[in-house]
Amino acid sequence: TPVWNNGKQSEDGDPCARLGNFDYYVTNAARFPLVLKILVNLLFYVRKGLQLRSNSKYQVIVAYGPFTPAWAGWVLKRLTGAKLIVEFPGNPINSFLLNSPHPTFVNRLKTWFSKLTSPLIPLMADHIRLLFPEQLDGVAQVHRDKTSSFHYFTPIETIVPSAETDDYILCLGGP
Repeated sequence: TPVWNNGKQSEDGDPCARLGNFDYYVTNAARFPLVLKILVNLLFYVRKGLQLRSNSKYQVIVAYGPFTPAWAGWVLKRLTGAKLIVEFPGNPINSFLLNSPHPTFVNRLKTWFSKLTSPLIPLMADHIRLLFPEQLDGVAQVHRDKTSSFHYFTPIETIVPSAETDDYILCLGGP
């Protein structure tokens, strides 16, 4: 993970943070340019995954995202025989174009790469986790028995209505 590091790195092999039964390992890739950062992260994920596999046998790999984590997960799946679940935390086609009001060349390049690789992910993964059932429609052919969809929304009917009648919800932040 590139976050949860409490300012520490995982270069010594130890986790930089623990949350319950989960250990978090952090790559130091943020200091590199984009293409090199992707490669550094990919190699870190695979190396750390193989190292952790030698300590204890995991049966499932969950990749949060259809890009670098998914490709690292696929390599680990092939090397270890573990099952691979890939999560799609957003729209794989235009999410990079929505990062700013004026998409940059890099945003457009990421979008192009996303359109090219997203259809491959269902072929690589044993299971896909989506935010909603139709999330990959028009992107990839996915058998419905190979997907699960659940979202993080709060059922707003549990919130006591205010006296005002405006029908607006303000959403802040990301997952």
